[in-house]
Amino acid sequence: MYPWFALRVRSKHERVAAMHLRERGYEEFCPSYKAERQWSDRVKTTERFLFPGYVFCRLNVQDRLPILTVPGVVDIIRFGDAILPIPEHEIEQVRTLVPTRSFDFSAPAISVYRSRQDVDQTDREFPSKSGPHPNARRASRESVLTDHLDLMTSRHKFSLSLCLTLVIFVGLEHPRPATGQQPPPAPGANAQLPGSSNQAQPVIRPDYVLGPNDQILIRAPQAEEINERPFRVDTEGFVTLPIVGRVRASGLTVQAFEVELVNRLREFIRTPQVSISLVQFRSEPVFVVGAFRAPGVYPLQGRRTLVEMLTSVGGLQPNASRRIKVTRRADYGTIDLPNAVVNTEKKISTVEISLESLTQNVNPDEDIVLQAYDIISAERAERVYVSGNVIKVGAIELAERDSISVAQAVTEAGGFSPYAIRDKVRVLRPILGTSRRAEIVVDLERVFDGKDIDFPLLPNDVLYVPRSSTKSVLGPAGSAMLTSLPYIIVTILLR
Repeated sequence: MYPWFALRVRSKHERVAAMHLRERGYEEFCPSYKAERQWSDRVKTTERFLFPGYVFCRLNVQDRLPILTVPGVVDIIRFGDAILPIPEHEIEQVRTLVPTRSFDFSAPAISVYRSRQDVDQTDREFPSKSGPHPNARRASRESVLTDHLDLMTSRHKFSLSLCLTLVIFVGLEHPRPATGQQPPPAPGANAQLPGSSNQAQPVIRPDYVLGPNDQILIRAPQAEEINERPFRVDTEGFVTLPIVGRVRASGLTVQAFEVELVNRLREFIRTPQVSISLVQFRSEPVFVVGAFRAPGVYPLQGRRTLVEMLTSVGGLQPNASRRIKVTRRADYGTIDLPNAVVNTEKKISTVEISLESLTQNVNPDEDIVLQAYDIISAERAERVYVSGNVIKVGAIELAERDSISVAQAVTEAGGFSPYAIRDKVRVLRPILGTSRRAEIVVDLERVFDGKDIDFPLLPNDVLYVPRSSTKSVLGPAGSAMLTSLPYIIVTILLR
C-alpha cells in the first residue's frame, strides 16, 4: 500500500479534484464539515474544507505524472526539494478531527468573539443602524469555528506531530505574519518560490507582466473569500475570484493588477487593501542545446536576458564555438537586431551573436530579452583546414579563438614541405548562400620577412599550400646527380 501525500489543488476545486482522483482509482481523503451560516433572510448550510486548497491521496511517488494531469490538481506538496509522505497515523488522527455533525454557530455555550477588540474596531469604522457590520458577524462565525476545533483537539489529545501537520499544511504555504513581525512584502519586492532556499532567488521586478499559468497569492484582509489564497491565471489570461468574478490579468504588471482588484472591490468594501505576491512562475520553457556546460530545458521565470540565461547554464564548453545562435517563433515576434534573419516559411527568426561582443558589452542591444520557446544553440568549435604541401595536413580547431592567422596555421601544421610555394599560398573562403569558395592569395615570404601583415583565417576557411613543379622535377634530378657525382669523378680519373 502506497503512502499518503498532500496535493495542492486550485481554489474551490477540492471536491472536483477528489472526485476525479476517485474515478481514476486513487484513494483520496478530503476532510470537510458542514457549517450553518446566518444570512439576513435565512440560515444556509455550507460545506467547508478542513484544509482549503489541499487533498490527500495515496500514490506511488515514482509514478506521479498521471496525478498532475488530474483536473484541479496543481502540484504535490514539497519540503525543500523532497516530496515527503505523511505518516498513516497522522491521517487517521485527522479523520477523527473531522466532525460528523453540522456546526451550529448560534450555540450559546461557544458563540463568543475571539477577538472582540477587532470586531468593535470594525463597528466603529462601519457604523450601521441595523446592527453589527457583516464583517463583524463573519469574524464571530470564524471565531466559533476556531473554538470548535480547539475543543475537539483538547478532547482527543492529539500528538505533537499532528499539531505540526496542521501547521505545515495550513500555514506553511502562505504564512501569516505574527504581531510585531514585518508585513508581507509589497509587490515588486524579492519573492521566493515555494520550496527554494534563500540562495539564487529570482528577482520579481515591479514591472513583471503576468501571463497564463502564473500563480499569485492575494492578500485582502477585508475580503476573506480571496484573502491569503492562491489563484492561477488560466490559459485565456483571466483569474476567477469568488467576489469580483472573472478578471483579466494577462498583460498586466503585478502592480497594475493590484490597482484593478482595488477598483473592483470598491463595489463591496469602502477602502479595500490589496497586495499580490507571485507564488509560481508560468512554465514557459527556453531550450538550451549544443555545446553548453549544462544544456537542457529551462523555465523562463519572468524577464530574463540572454546573458542571464548563459550564466545560469554555466556558459560554453571549452571546445564550443564563440558564436551563439538564437531562434524565435514568429508567434512571439521577431528578434529586434539588424542582422536577424526572418524565415517566413518556417515562421521563425534567427540571429547569430558573438560571445566576445556580448560579454564585453560592445553592443548592449545584443543582450536580448528572451521569449517563451526561444532556442539558444551553440555548435562545437569551428575549424580551419590546412591542405597541400605542409608536414601535417588536417583540421585545426579554433577553440576559444575567433580566428587564426595563416602563419599560425602553417606552424601548427608542422611547417612547409620541401617543395612548397611560399609566396602563393591560397585561402579558399566560403561564399554565403552558395557552395562556392572565393580564392585569396597570400605571400607568406613577405609576411615572414615582415613586409606584409599576416592574413587572418576565419572558420571553415581552407588554407592550401601549392607544390612547385620546377622544384618537384629538378629537386629529385639534382639529388640523383649529387648522389652519383663521386662515382662519375672516380670513373673519369681511372680512365
